[in-house]
Amino acid sequence: MAFNFASSIVYVLNDIVDKDRDRLHPKKRLRPIPAGDISVKEAYVVLLVLGVLTILFSFHLNYAFEMVVIAYILLNTVYFFLA
Repeated sequence: MAFNFASSIVYVLNDIVDKDRDRLHPKKRLRPIPAGDISVKEAYVVLLVLGVLTILFSFHLNYAFEMVVIAYILLNTVYFFLA
């Protein structure tokens, strides 16, 4: 579950960052954030909740798993800011 939450963090953050570009794409414009169904402020609340859930679920696992989750989030975040 923790990795699913971490993966969702990446997707939501990517949708926030790319919302203006996604509005111009024929399929991506229908996603909740570019379409305006979910505000950026609401998306940040979702990010916060997902972050807390990721931490809570990861806390009960071992240190190596926590490092994998952190690396996954960081690498994906860096990737879409540089892409």
